[in-house]
Order: sequence, then C-alpha cells, then structure tokens
Amino acid sequence: MKIDRLLSIVFILLKNEKITAKELSEYFNVSARTIYRDLETLDNAGIPIISFQGKEGGYGIIDTFKINDSFLKKEEASTILNILKSLSDIFDEINIEKIMTLKDFENDNSKIGFDFSNWGEDSEFKDKINIINNALKNKKKIEFKYFSSSGAISFRIVSPYKLLLKASNWYLYGFCHLKNDERLFKVIRIENLILLNENSDFLESNNFDIEKIFFHRNPNLYSTVNLKLKFDNSAYFHAKELFSEKNIIEKNDNFFIVKTSYPEDDWVYSMILSFGEKVEVLSPDHIKEIILKKIEKMSLIYKKEI
Repeated sequence: MKIDRLLSIVFILLKNEKITAKELSEYFNVSARTIYRDLETLDNAGIPIISFQGKEGGYGIIDTFKINDSFLKKEEASTILNILKSLSDIFDEINIEKIMTLKDFENDNSKIGFDFSNWGEDSEFKDKINIINNALKNKKKIEFKYFSSSGAISFRIVSPYKLLLKASNWYLYGFCHLKNDERLFKVIRIENLILLNENSDFLESNNFDIEKIFFHRNPNLYSTVNLKLKFDNSAYFHAKELFSEKNIIEKNDNFFIVKTSYPEDDWVYSMILSFGEKVEVLSPDHIKEIILKKIEKMSLIYKKEI
C-alpha cells in the first residue's frame, strides 16, 4: 500500500543525508514518477523535503527535522510499526519486510498492541478486505450479496470509495448503483464478493467526514437513541466496559443509573439483553417495548421444551 511506502521513505530520508529518486524507485520497485509523486505528497503533508541539484544531487530532509527533535520518538515509531504489522495480517499489499528502516524501533518501546483481524482464523474475511482494496486501487466496481441487520438480502453493485475501521468493525463506503446513492456496508455482512472488470464511475473524494458518513448519510438507519438504564450494582464492572463514569448520573448501595446515546440498531438491543435481569430500561418507551417483545419470544422458545 502507498502508506507503508510513504512512511518508509520518511525514515530513509531521516537516516540519509540525501538519496536519489532512482535509488528509491529501485528499492521500492516502482517508477521514478511514482517516487516524485510520493515526495510531493510528503511535502504537502508538511514533511520538509529538500532537493539537491547537480550531478551529486538527490532528496533529503532539512537537518533540523530529526526523529529526536520533532518527528517521532522511538516509542511512537514502534507503535506505528505495530499498527502496520497488524494491518499486514489483513492486507496482502502491506509487506512489513519492506519497511526495513523501521526495524531499528522493533522493541518494547511501544506500550500499545494492535490486532485488526477477526477472532480466530478467518481467511474469507481477509479475502473480502483485499478484493475491496484491489477495487479501490484499480478503480473497479464490485458485486456482492448483502445481509442487513434485519436479515433482508439484497444484491449490490458498488463503486467503492473508502474502507473504514470504526469501533473494531470494517465498513465499505461507496456508491450503490441499486440505490443510486452513497451507502455504508458492514464488511462482515458482505458475501459472494466479486471484483468486476468494469471501471468505477464515481471516484473517491479526498474531502470526506467519517462522522458524517456514519451518522448523517443514512439518518434512518443510524438515528440516535437516548437511553436511560438502571443497573444492579453487581453489573457495575460489566457496565464499566461500555460506559464511562460521566454516564453514571445516580448511584447508591443497590443500583446505578446510566444515561447514554447510541445509533439505534440491533447492537443496542443485544447490549441491553446481555445484562439479563441486572438491567431495566427506564426510557425511552419504545426501547422498553422492543426489549420486552424479545424477552417474550425467548421465553416461548424455552417453554416449548418444558
């Protein structure tokens, strides 16, 4: 991927007084034109790239811009390496061995670990991520079967714009030709994914707002619900995994009350039900009704077996 090449170029420039575009192109096995574009990208991002003219010329970074000064500390570099290592378990294009300049920082400096893969071995999920990534890179359409949260099945042809990671879930954002509009798809719900040999009609924009994508593109699907929940104190540590102290508006020796907001979907209902008899929905009323109906249906299942 381009991001690992850009990052590695920065470290190469930091470790060398100067290096030629030809040397960089040979190292990364890309064209000199690609390297020139990468250097321009870095310069536009605020990395002070300088060029040296003449026979002994090349590219470098100004002397005052060093790792120990203002760029990255060893711990920060180690954290970035850990992120790339985890991403390399999902994306075939990320070759961690190519980021040789980061090896100097491969130690315990970073106190943070990352794992972007699913639980267990899931080659199917990895295949989906890489097909979508190939479609993005080559500006091709994709076709797939999609399961909504309610279980409805539809068949989509999509011009992908972005792969997004939010709250440990991967999402595809793109133009859906069935709905003739931009849509957000949870990758885990995509099946029978095919890369089409058909150019994507709608190219991605560099100006996009992730918050807007998740909460405003599909207002009906991602409408926010304000919850007021009463918990038995025995559920406190379970609740702490989901809510911060600021969400607790009342607490005594027997119970505590939480106020919070979430996009309303099946996850919200499952979250409430996961607390069993240790939680009571105080508001809103429609969430009370939904939870009650789900409990009644669950009860019927077990009554049939008695």
